[in-house]
Order: sequence, then structure tokens, then C-alpha cells
Amino acid sequence: VCCPRETNIIPPLALRISNETTNVTSSTTTLKLLPRTTPRPPSGVDQLPQHPYCGSAFSFRLVGGHNTGLFEFPWTTLLEYDTVGGGKDYACGASFIGQRWLLTAAHCIHTMGRNLTAAILGEWNRDTDPDCENDLNGVRECAPPHIRVTIDRILPHAQYSELNYRNDIALLRLSRPVNWLQMQYLEPVCLPPQRGRYANQLAGSAADVSGWGKTESSDSSKIKQKAMLHIQPQDQCQEAFYKDTNITLADSQMCAGGEIGVDSCSGDSGGP
Repeated sequence: VCCPRETNIIPPLALRISNETTNVTSSTTTLKLLPRTTPRPPSGVDQLPQHPYCGSAFSFRLVGGHNTGLFEFPWTTLLEYDTVGGGKDYACGASFIGQRWLLTAAHCIHTMGRNLTAAILGEWNRDTDPDCENDLNGVRECAPPHIRVTIDRILPHAQYSELNYRNDIALLRLSRPVNWLQMQYLEPVCLPPQRGRYANQLAGSAADVSGWGKTESSDSSKIKQKAMLHIQPQDQCQEAFYKDTNITLADSQMCAGGEIGVDSCSGDSGGP
């Protein structure tokens, strides 16, 4: 699944932060950004961003529990659905990968009678806008308001199977390009190279997941959550997955986990 050619590429976040310390003032507090090195940007409109133009988690401070920091994982996107009764629901996540594109799970496109309509970028606390939190010194920090953009095109993988969840991936095109300058802490996630490593080569590697899925209390979280998992050897994945689902994993699939009480859950589907 490929993204069509785009024009008017927005400068990456690394170019929007000066090599000198910069003050960003909001109505609540003044945030001081640390200097960052600015390397040469990638050339060509067809190239997806690569590190350091993507994938900066922005963990400015240690966070207790499973809540993310206000600016952590700035690519994690909340998907909005219209329900049969005319209401709104939020059932899946997605990853911001470019100025007009999101990556999600194909099974998130149609879920329990809900119609996927929009994406919420820059979200942290679903109950507030703008989102604010106190740092370790008690200083209140606030993020810019989140952005809601409708989705005008849905591209599921042509070989997605609901029977075995293979090729469970889809691209979502936003109805308009998102100007990264509108949000100081919005950045795309880094995608792996076209020929990535096999699951067994990644076994033992740490992987972060983030989203607004269900917690131990079985309620969907209002604040964006995070968890660190470890990629498991493929033979162990095959055995555990087949035992629970009677489905055999493909070579292109992998699994992560292994620690009791640490996992993604319902509502995290499609997210990074």
C-alpha cells in the first residue's frame, strides 16, 4: 500500500526548533525547549520522514504509572466514529506518518456498526482541550489545542483477512494537510525500511505501545497511556497465539509482551 505523491511538504519538527534555546509562551506557562541539532532534511516529495525528523518521543520528565507525559508519543492519534444513535465514539488509534496520512489497523475501519469519520491529532486527555499538567516543580504546562480532521479516503490492505488477521493494516487520508506549525509537538512516527528484519532478529527488543485503550479497571483511559513490551521469539508467539485463537501467524507478523499486567488492550488497536 503506497501513499500517492504529495506536494507542499511541511518542514520537519527538527527544522522548526532553533539550535538556540527557545521560549514558547502559552496563556498558562512558558515552556523552554532544549536545543536540538538540525541536520540536512531529506529530499524528494516521495520520501517518508526519517530520524531525527520523526520518532521523537519528547519525554521531558519521568512520569509515574502508565500515563504518558503531555508531549510523549506525538504521533499517536485518536480515531473518531459516528454511532448508529448519532453520537460519537472513540474505538481505535492510529499513527501520524505524514502531513496527510495515518496508519492504522484494517479491522478498525468498520467496528461494531460505527462509521469512521475523523482523526484527533495532538490529543492527550480526552476530557480537556487544551491539555495541561503540572511538572515535577509544580509548574503548570499546557499543550496547544488538538486538531480534528475528517477522513476522506480509507485504503485497507487488499489482502486483509478477517479470518486470520493477516495484512491487518490500512492507510487513512486526511481531508486536508496538517500544517505541523499549528502544533508545536506534532511529529510523524518513523517507519521501518521497506525490507525490515524478521521477527526472530528483533526478539528481545523493547517496543513502546501507546493509546487510550482499556485499563485494569476495564474502562477506556481518558489520558493517553504507554507500556513497554518486548518482542518474543516467533516460535513462542506461534504456540501461544495458536493455543488461544487456533490461528497460525504469518512470517510477516510478530508479537510482543510476556510480562503479567503489561499489555495493550481493547481501544489500542491500530495505534503505535
